[in-house]
Amino acid sequence: MAPEGSAQLVVALPTSSTYWFPDEDEVSKMSNTKSVIIGVDPHKMSVTIEVVDHNEQLLGSGRFDTNNAGYAAMRRYVRQ
Repeated sequence: MAPEGSAQLVVALPTSSTYWFPDEDEVSKMSNTKSVIIGVDPHKMSVTIEVVDHNEQLLGSGRFDTNNAGYAAMRRYVRQ
């Protein structure tokens, strides 16, 4: 159970009705690289993100303002 004021990411849904499914070659390429999944919970004044690996291990999380500085900070954070 997640602590009060936060929530554990259970499922991520696409933001559009277009779905992409990788073929076998793309899956093979992805398995040789470090990939993460970033869950985004947007609100009017802030955005909360959680970063997990392919084993659903939480790698990090953060809350960022929805202005230019907050967006830039979020991009810097996920590039680590």
